[in-house]
Amino acid sequence: IIINVMTGYAWPCSSLPQYGIYSPYSPNSIVDNNDVSFFVYGLYFSSSPDLMITNNTVVSGLMGGGPGSGGIDGIQGGNNGPGNSSGYWTTYGVYAPYSSNSAFVSNTFDNSSNGIISHSGDSLTIEYNTIEINNVKGWQNKYGIQGSQNSYIAFNTFNAIFSNNFVQNMVGIESHDSEIIGNDVNISGNENYNCSGIIANSSKILDNILNVESISNGASLRSYSSSENKSLISSNTINSDYCIMNVSNAEVVNNTLSFTDQGLSVSGSSLITGNVTPVAIPSSAACRISLCIRPKVNP
Repeated sequence: IIINVMTGYAWPCSSLPQYGIYSPYSPNSIVDNNDVSFFVYGLYFSSSPDLMITNNTVVSGLMGGGPGSGGIDGIQGGNNGPGNSSGYWTTYGVYAPYSSNSAFVSNTFDNSSNGIISHSGDSLTIEYNTIEINNVKGWQNKYGIQGSQNSYIAFNTFNAIFSNNFVQNMVGIESHDSEIIGNDVNISGNENYNCSGIIANSSKILDNILNVESISNGASLRSYSSSENKSLISSNTINSDYCIMNVSNAEVVNNTLSFTDQGLSVSGSSLITGNVTPVAIPSSAACRISLCIRPKVNP
């Protein structure tokens, strides 16, 4: 499926068109250089192993109105025309669970409540994608990237900005037993509950930049592993106004950590060494945790 332009138009209808490209059970498909706009599912390829999705642009979803109304919402519902904010659509840039050995490379996903959803598979490559989420709200889980085990997720950019909305359970990247390298994740807004930049158990989490702001009861990075298969968390730059990390059985090495409330919450058999907190923080705030790194105060 190469070089197509597809545009759905919901307003003043009661709901968005369902699919931009719909092709489940389609192994070995190539989806390249398509422009898809205003659908609940931009690209739908469930149960499609050995899939290649490259160089596509997907603009998903609306919030209670037609093209240009600005924003989508993570609350499932619908049957609302322009200006009615009582129910919204959950939208997806690409939806491809159960699609092992697939690649998602150099795509742009804009204005969705979820970017790349490809859980319950194995051995994915997800790299060089740009995902933008704006003005989402609601309580359902929402993901920039939800990958599968044994995946390589690298050099993606995820921006989620919620200027006026309450958001719960937003996750930048989730994938376990994987390599997560060089990604740029930004989550900010009015009030974000239980949001995380990265959730990855038993993984290599290296050279990422995480900025997670205005959160409560969450952690910028979460990783819960066994003592036999520890995560390596190294050379990341993490900024948060709540908890930086919540980890168990991990090696946390040479990270740069800036926070205003909590630093590291650590359990299990873990190695914590060489990390830097470049900004002075009140010791009472920094140490309301299981294990803390004392702030390094510049002279």
